[in-house]
Formats: sequence, structure tokens, C-alpha cells
Amino acid sequence: VLVPKFGEWDYLAGDDPQGLAWTRKDFDTSGWKRGSAGFGFGDGRFRTEIPRERLKPSSVYMRHEFNIEQTDRITELGLIVDYRDGFIAYINGREVARVNIGRSAGRNVQKLKNREGTGPTYVCLKDAYKHLKEGVNILAIEAHSPAEALDMFIDPYLILED
Repeated sequence: VLVPKFGEWDYLAGDDPQGLAWTRKDFDTSGWKRGSAGFGFGDGRFRTEIPRERLKPSSVYMRHEFNIEQTDRITELGLIVDYRDGFIAYINGREVARVNIGRSAGRNVQKLKNREGTGPTYVCLKDAYKHLKEGVNILAIEAHSPAEALDMFIDPYLILED
């Protein structure tokens, strides 16, 4: 397990960062908050509550460091995540997964679909091993729900397959 369940994350909610610099290792999160996964509002499955603005889409941006010692031995990284409604995951600034979000990122996300089911699911992070570095790496996730959503939830953890 590289990023543990209920781990402490740096996060930004109720605002949108500019561009994708926030997904990279050298980004300064001193203005961000820190909280335990899962993040959300509505149905109570979360550990860290994020703000909900009526009639506006909801989002949370999250970052977690993890260490890798031998990148050449890694064949697959997997994200085990419970979520509603969509998210995009990045490793060291490179997109590695997109679920229920059609296009774009940040406040410009388009074609956001509702997730029908609930519970954790396994998401293989395609080609993520290509973006890993020896030492410290960053898993960054942006999660989104539409304006009419009654709840939002994201609870990820990262595992290693070698």
C-alpha cells in the first residue's frame, strides 16, 4: 500500500487551482488544508466534510506523497476508490485515470456523468509506472459532482503490483 486508506491528504475545496501545476511534485500547498480521506458532503460516509455551494458544481482537489524505491520492478499501480460522481487521477503531473468525466479538467470539466453504483472499485492506473521517479512521487486527484448533486464523495487509496 503506497497511499493508505483514510490517509492524510492536502486538499483544496470550494475553489479551483489554476491549470495543472497543482498535480506536480514541486507545487506549494501551504494555502491548502489537510484532512483524512474520504472527502465529501451529503450522505455521511466521509471523514472530512467539504463545502457545498447551492446550484454550483462541487469539486475537491487532493494531493498525497508516496515513495518508490525501485521503479523498474513495478508493473502496475492500482487505485481503490469509492466515489461519487467523477474523478481524474494524476501521477507526477501526468493523467493516469479518468472516470465519468468526458473532457477537460478543473472548473472546465465537461460531460460529467452520475455514478449509479456505490462502494469501492479497482481502477488500474494505465501506464502510471512510466511516470514514477525513484523517491518521492505525487498522487493527485480532482473529484467533481454536478450542481444538482445531493452528495459527493471520494475515498481513494493506492496499491502497488510488482
